[in-house]
Formats: sequence, C-alpha cells, structure tokens
Amino acid sequence: MKRIAAGLGLMIGASLAWADGEVRVSGRVTGGLAYEAAPAGRSALRFSSDWGPSLLIIKGREELGAGLAVQFHLEDGFSLGDGKSDGIFNRQAMVGIASADWGSLMVGRALSLSDGELWAVDPGGMQTTAIETLVNGRIWGPRSNALTYASPQRAGFSLRLQGALGERPGNARAGRQLGAALSYVDAGWTFKAIVDEARDANGRFTDLYNSSRQLALGAKYTQGAASWFGGVCQLSSDRDTVADAFNPLAATRNRLAWLGVNVRTGGALTLVGAAYHAALDKGAGSATLLVAGVKYALSKNTELFATAGRAANRGKANFAVVVYADRPTPGSAQNGAYVGIVQHW
Repeated sequence: MKRIAAGLGLMIGASLAWADGEVRVSGRVTGGLAYEAAPAGRSALRFSSDWGPSLLIIKGREELGAGLAVQFHLEDGFSLGDGKSDGIFNRQAMVGIASADWGSLMVGRALSLSDGELWAVDPGGMQTTAIETLVNGRIWGPRSNALTYASPQRAGFSLRLQGALGERPGNARAGRQLGAALSYVDAGWTFKAIVDEARDANGRFTDLYNSSRQLALGAKYTQGAASWFGGVCQLSSDRDTVADAFNPLAATRNRLAWLGVNVRTGGALTLVGAAYHAALDKGAGSATLLVAGVKYALSKNTELFATAGRAANRGKANFAVVVYADRPTPGSAQNGAYVGIVQHW
C-alpha cells in the first residue's frame, strides 16, 4: 500500500505539472452509522457507507487542436471506515478521444450505463436503500475491457453506447456485456431509457442479479422546490437460472417500479420520500420498500443526511432493507436507518 500511495502521489504531482494539458483531482468522503433489524430478532449497529462510497477521481485532458482532445478518467472507490478499496481505480480507468462535434470514445474499465445514468431518475439518489435494494445491486457495477461512446447533446437528447468483450476464444458471447442509454434533459424534465445485458462465462443469462438482461425507463420533473420521480425496470434471465442466496427459487423475472419526490425547504434542507415495488415470477413473491430521508447542506460541498426504510416482503421474497445486508426470513419485513456526512472536494 505504501508503494501504491507513493506512486499515486508521484503521478498526481507529475500530471499537475503537465504544461500542455489539464488535470483535475477531486472526490468525496462519506461515512456515518447504520442500524438494521437482523434475523431472529437481533439488531445490528455498524459503521455506514450507505449514502455511497468515498471516491478519489483524477481526470486529465489534452487539447490536440481542430476540436479534438485526449482525455482520461481514473476513479477509486473506498470505504472511509477502514480505508480499504477493492483495488486502485476499481471503478473507472479509461482513456480516449473527445470531439465537441462527434462526442467521446473511451476505452478501459467504466461504470455500467445503468450505474452512471439511473441515479438521475432515482428519488433515493442510488443510496443502498433506494433503487438498488430490490434488485440486489444489479444496477451497480463497472464493466472491464469496455468501449464507451458518449454523443454530444442535441436538442436535449444524448446517447451512450457501451460494449465489453468477454475475450474468450471460440465463444464470442461468453462474458460479453452490452448497453445503450438514451437521455433527454430540457425544461425541467429528465428522461432515461437504458438497455443492458451481462452474460456469464458460457454466454448465458443464468443469474438474475449478475448475468441477465435489463430494461429501464425513468423520468424526473422539477418545478420550483419539488422534483418528482418515477420509473420501471425489468430484469430477465433464462430457464437455466441458478438458485442462490439472493434468488433461492431461481426466479427469471424481476419487475421493479418506483415513485418519489424530493422537496427543498428553507434553502439548505431537502426532504426525500420514495416507494419501490418489485414482483418476481416462479412464485418467488414480491416486496415493497418505503423510504423517508432528509439532507441538510452545511455548505456547497458538505451535507448531512439521514435515511430510514422498511422492506415489506410477501410470499417467498426476503429482500433486505439495505443492499447486501443480512436478509430477513421470507415473507417478513425489515426496518433500517442510517445517518452520516458527505464532503465533496
């Protein structure tokens, strides 16, 4: 870790001194406390990164002339609780060409299009008790060995395309990941339409929450102090779906819908309310997640937050109130809450 830190420090220093380009270092740190009811009547109080991970971001750009530029994006996500990450620049590590007329083409590890786009139409802002909760984290995640294209915005519309090859000889579908995202932003409206597929090592869709197809449509409308949200998302896998702890009945469909609102009051205070509902096939049940939260801006860069949620499961469903938390018994409800602070820099 000392060698990594020293190398990173040298790289940042060298980049900042680069005369012909521009490099910006930014990020955020976030942490707090969380509580959720655990199985068998037990409860858990723990350090929380549930608002989102802490980030270190390094971006660079060199102008080539004629409207062209070379740019790179390096991004590491880590936990403030123990300072650990899954690997340096585990979220994004890309380099590519950008044009004001034609858009940008980046190569390398990138966030999936759903991860990078759906937060804008999620009333919970893609916290761990929000749009991710009832799909077991399927919307999150980076794509390795990817090509990602982003168009310029024209009349409010923009397009992003992404492909990550599995790179397995003899099977072009094995490990392949493809996606497309269409956005429209204008006059208070934001619309997102996303299609995404992630295949397993054999080129199949055998895991509803890892190797599956995804279709999502979402919208936000802002007028005055209120922003209204709504959307739907469907995950689908094939008949060879494998049962596991997150999908014990090997369901092949998860249909998620959500509605919510953010209301700014008094300038610094924002109230959050949202409802999410997921229905599964194969008799696997359904679940409703109710969320209430508050955010208070101490400054333009620092915010306090508090979020509370209740996951009410029906039938055989056993979704946790926080993604990846200990799961309740099938058909039961689980309550949870977390508070903390986030500082952007």
